Amino acid sequence: MIYAEDIDGNSIHIDDAVKGNTYYFRYEDKEYEIIVADGAKNIKHYKTKRGDDINANIIFHKDCQLYLKKCKHIHLGKGYFIKANKVLLEAEAARYIKAKIPDYSMRPDCLFLDIDGEILCIVEVNVTHAKDDKDIEKINKYKIITYELTYGREKNDYRNPIGIECLYLSEENNESNALRSKIEKQKDRIRRANYCLQQQQEEIRSIEQLVIDKLILNYEQTKQTETT
Repeated sequence: MIYAEDIDGNSIHIDDAVKGNTYYFRYEDKEYEIIVADGAKNIKHYKTKRGDDINANIIFHKDCQLYLKKCKHIHLGKGYFIKANKVLLEAEAARYIKAKIPDYSMRPDCLFLDIDGEILCIVEVNVTHAKDDKDIEKINKYKIITYELTYGREKNDYRNPIGIECLYLSEENNESNALRSKIEKQKDRIRRANYCLQQQQEEIRSIEQLVIDKLILNYEQTKQTETT
């Protein structure tokens, strides 16, 4: 367990946790009290206050969620990011969406909101299984931009998903992505043209230097001949 939450729902990394404080691990409708163990034998770590056994996949899934809640961004590739002002998780996220879409019946892992409280996107965390066809059908019904991040299982993989899939994009975003793709292609052409231009300029400079060197050599030879 890398992250737990304080009483206000803030994501607290184990390195920042204080021994003696009580933290919380919240999953679906369950809440576990978490404390910090930091003795002489073992490295600093979280553990349940009452010795509850929590499934390792559930813990890793929550670590991924709480990291997203803390960093408030996802990387879409090619230098594009989605940056949120606030991130809501699970039940709180579902209630927020339901207030805007009354028939909403899903429980998203993460909901990204902008500075005005408008929905940017949903981010789903895939640790053991991806969204199935029924889920994707619902996602398309509600028309909220949704990304699914797939994670490996190494200790620090919660920071870097190994894959990202867009489960729903609006037509407006599809057009925007197409436009971005065209811009990237034009930028690539410009970069290649600049490279070719630089190569040509270097060749011209080399030729100019050869001409100058030859003129200097001819001058020196002529001068030497006149002297003798």
